[in-house]
Amino acid sequence: MPQQQQKRANLAFSGDIPAVVQRISCDLFLADLDTHEARIHGDIAADFDESAYAQSIWQRDRADVA
Repeated sequence: MPQQQQKRANLAFSGDIPAVVQRISCDLFLADLDTHEARIHGDIAADFDESAYAQSIWQRDRADVA
């Protein structure tokens, strides 16, 4: 491939492909916007209860502070 064609191909890959991917991603997100909004505002069940992390949370009454 001649050098000028190679430069044009590199520009197309570096500019056009990311732009196309960005546009497709945006279109897919907007197509599912109602689903995304429902998930954001909906209740999400906990993966585990507080016993898995409660001992790691700082508690003033157990801390040695002056």
